[in-house]
Amino acid sequence: MKLYRLSNVANKPCYVLNFKGVRIMLDCGLDLSTALHYLPIPLVHSQKLSNLGNYVPGIENMNFCEGELKDCNGKIFVDSSPEFCTPHLWTFFDFADIDVILISNYTCMLALPYVTEESGFKGIVYMTEPTLHIGRLFMEETIEYMERTALSSRHSSSGSWKDILHALPPPLCDVSNPRSWKRIYNRKQMESSLSKVQLMGYSEKKDVFGLLTVSPVSSGNVDCLIMTSLTQTPTQMPDPMIGEFCKSVVETTRLGGNVLVPCYPSGITYDLFECLAGQMDAHSLCTIPMYFVSPVADSSLAYSNIMAEWLSQSKQNKVYLPEEPFPHGGLARNGRLKKQPCIMFCGHPSLRFGEVIHFIELWGSNSNNTIVFTEPSFPYEAALAPFQPLHMKVIHCPIDTSLNFSQAKKLIRDLKPGSIAIPEEYSLPPLSSPNRTDLTIDADIPIKTIGSLASSLFPFELRPGVSVATITGDLSVIDNKYKLKDIIDSKPEIGGSRKRKYRELNYLSLKSRARLEDTGSGTYVIHLETFRQALLPMPKSLVADTPYNIVCQVSGGPHLLCWSV
Repeated sequence: MKLYRLSNVANKPCYVLNFKGVRIMLDCGLDLSTALHYLPIPLVHSQKLSNLGNYVPGIENMNFCEGELKDCNGKIFVDSSPEFCTPHLWTFFDFADIDVILISNYTCMLALPYVTEESGFKGIVYMTEPTLHIGRLFMEETIEYMERTALSSRHSSSGSWKDILHALPPPLCDVSNPRSWKRIYNRKQMESSLSKVQLMGYSEKKDVFGLLTVSPVSSGNVDCLIMTSLTQTPTQMPDPMIGEFCKSVVETTRLGGNVLVPCYPSGITYDLFECLAGQMDAHSLCTIPMYFVSPVADSSLAYSNIMAEWLSQSKQNKVYLPEEPFPHGGLARNGRLKKQPCIMFCGHPSLRFGEVIHFIELWGSNSNNTIVFTEPSFPYEAALAPFQPLHMKVIHCPIDTSLNFSQAKKLIRDLKPGSIAIPEEYSLPPLSSPNRTDLTIDADIPIKTIGSLASSLFPFELRPGVSVATITGDLSVIDNKYKLKDIIDSKPEIGGSRKRKYRELNYLSLKSRARLEDTGSGTYVIHLETFRQALLPMPKSLVADTPYNIVCQVSGGPHLLCWSV
């Protein structure tokens, strides 16, 4: 069995599993965050965006990309319809080789037409009915937005900027493989792709070529657990964020301001309607209207009320009573989902296309108004960059109801899988909280150390109960079994002493919180942060016969403190 990861975004997963001769694709997520590198495309003419100056790279003969890049508030954006990062197979195999595609939820299927329509795919796609209907709405909304942008001849690009990434400022110069980015598919491709879908009911079992059985329910007795799409906001829990969202909306509308909420046409939007309606009633603000604007708004609200078997128990009970499980039906009939001040829910959360651009330009100059970001997939500061300076208040309340790390660890304990596959990102603390090791999935990898190497370790005590030792060896991985063996040195005359000196130097760097650099020529460089760290006792064996530099990083650049031979 082999597992390949095709997406570099943990929350837009796409894996391919080779199992018993069957090639199975698990989810097919589309990375929409690449849209942040493009200018917003408004529905109506924008004087500000039209007057932006061209950005010309400081390279001779670069006229071929003139007009493709615009300078907006010191940041560079591509002036074109957005392109998106699709799953990439590299050299492993071709999409035509995929036998079965399993889709877990509607957020993980937006790249499906790229796989099924452009590759000769002849397999089967399995998903549940809610996944199909809501996923279709997401596809239709994105296609509608992109078709609107195509009406403007100004938004065209040859993509020449992708050939000069090295000459562009960040973040454009840091993008990965933009040549693989693609424009959104059309309606015909979407319909053709979805025609290949076979629906599955809750707990229904499907036989796949007589080799395995799939079912949309936790089966227990897990041999291998593939864990993706955990929360993108591990330090912010959903309930407090929803409370903060309602508080911000109430405060703004009470003072006569408008509230803009960039959102998708499904998902947490339903919960925000429900919670916000109750809070507005409690604060005697029931006359404030709420608008939900989307090309698929009516369909989205309708579908959410008719899929009883997939609702929570409390909402299932309401299906069989003379009331809707979600409150938006009553809100629409009473005129509250339709005057200013108001609360406006509209797309797209990236702020690069959709009605949200119009309302930012309409309300952005008034400090009484507020824009509230609830979607965690897009950094709100990057999303707002083309609209600066902005006077309306900005509130960031990311709401992610995906499993958090505590829940994921409990799931692992309950299922007791034989092995776990996770994205590498989940083994590291989030960048915003580098010391929160609890916000990781522990990678418990058993490594067998060969006896001769183990006996050569010399641990030292960092603090009571904690000892560390440096180790140098060859790590071999065969059939997921790890072995650490001694290095076979082809130059025995320097091998033993060199390894010993390296261990001692590494010991010194650990004691001083410094960084050790092996130049590869028998010379070592110890990088220190302060002059005080240079006042360290040196092992006699090092002082005697090891060349080393001590470099201290201070303001103005690194300074060489001493040289010893």
